[in-house]
Amino acid sequence: MINSKVLVSIGLTALIIISWMTFVFADRTKDQRSFEQSIKTAEDYFDRGLYQLSIKEYKNALKYKKEKGIYDDMFKAYDERLKEDDSIYDDYVSAVDKACNALEGNVEFTIKLANLYLEKEDYKSAYNVLDNAEKNNLSDDDLDLLYKKVKYSYVISDETYSDVSPYIKETYTVKDNGLIGAIDANGTETIKAEYKYLSPAGEDGIRLYDNSKDIRLIDSNDVVQGIIRNKNVLFSGIYSEDRISIFSDGVYGYCNKLGDFMFGGFDYASMFINERAAVQKDDKWYFINKKGKQTGKKEFKDIRINNDGSYIQENIIIADDGNGYRFYDENLKTKNDFKCDNIDVYTKDNLIAFSKDGDWGFTDSDGNVKIKPQYEMAKSFSNGLAAVCKDGKWGFINNNNELVTDYIFADIDYLNSEGSCMVNLTNFSADDFSSWQLLKFRVFKDSF
Repeated sequence: MINSKVLVSIGLTALIIISWMTFVFADRTKDQRSFEQSIKTAEDYFDRGLYQLSIKEYKNALKYKKEKGIYDDMFKAYDERLKEDDSIYDDYVSAVDKACNALEGNVEFTIKLANLYLEKEDYKSAYNVLDNAEKNNLSDDDLDLLYKKVKYSYVISDETYSDVSPYIKETYTVKDNGLIGAIDANGTETIKAEYKYLSPAGEDGIRLYDNSKDIRLIDSNDVVQGIIRNKNVLFSGIYSEDRISIFSDGVYGYCNKLGDFMFGGFDYASMFINERAAVQKDDKWYFINKKGKQTGKKEFKDIRINNDGSYIQENIIIADDGNGYRFYDENLKTKNDFKCDNIDVYTKDNLIAFSKDGDWGFTDSDGNVKIKPQYEMAKSFSNGLAAVCKDGKWGFINNNNELVTDYIFADIDYLNSEGSCMVNLTNFSADDFSSWQLLKFRVFKDSF
């Protein structure tokens, strides 16, 4: 009796299993038929040139199977439809994005998505796609090449200037048709070019203006702070600590904010920092106080003046005591044993261009050589890139010592914090004036 009940139970279980398997098999067979029909219909629509209907059928097929070949055929339909109607672009981008997510790690679709963005010159979106692939260790020669191409893509403005000053206080001073004005990092005019001379902005935005009638010190609110009289100022330094250096009658001197001349007679004069300035006189460099008197007995063959007119940055002074350039602290004590023949300015990147035996490389301020000397000339890294020279032409390298722009420029200024810089496209000669234009990287923030 017990055995009969067991047999009945087993039999019922078997019937249930058989019924379930029959149902599943039938369902799968139905799905397969639907899948095959969608593919066949999509192909027929494509051959007829009905690309929207073809896309719809391929999407139906993808509900059953997410295979690369189906995506490939669907994207062919998208390509043809895009030629007919650009309004399908966003839907196309969405479809490729879904394909990248469905087939994670597919290089071909990642490149396709990036190139779709590039067709609309959406470099930031293309960069985000490629950067995410890089972070996910997706590697391929074509992918890597496109990544670098997008990352270091740039545009150059049509506006040209005969002369420019370093980027200070978020502006360049530029010379246009013999007169000087100012532009920002995007090339937008902030001060109209109508001055005989215009200095970079210093403390409180104070600039020296020469409008050919008088020479004034004006703050960021356009309030005149002082007037310089009886001096023909050709150019000046940057206002700081109630002092601004001016070049007049062949020598440098200092005026205060009111425009009163204080003292002078120097061959060169830096801005004041902590009530001290670096000056040159009779082939010697030394430091003076705000009364113009020498402070200390330490003298140098040269003191490197930074782009903003300062002699010190982050407690680092670069100077030549006659035996080579070295790093000093604010107390003029050497920081390490590093020494070189020539050196560029210090920047916050702390990768300073230096020269030994005629070649240029890069070191940090601790004296650790990061890129051995190998270039004809070089400028210190600024905001992730450095200008280097080969065969008389300049290009940019990154901190991996990879060339990221071709050697096509006559000169390159330092890259600013907004991802732009001035580049010179024409070598200067008596008959061919120097031509400066603004280069701006399309993708910059956090990318370098």
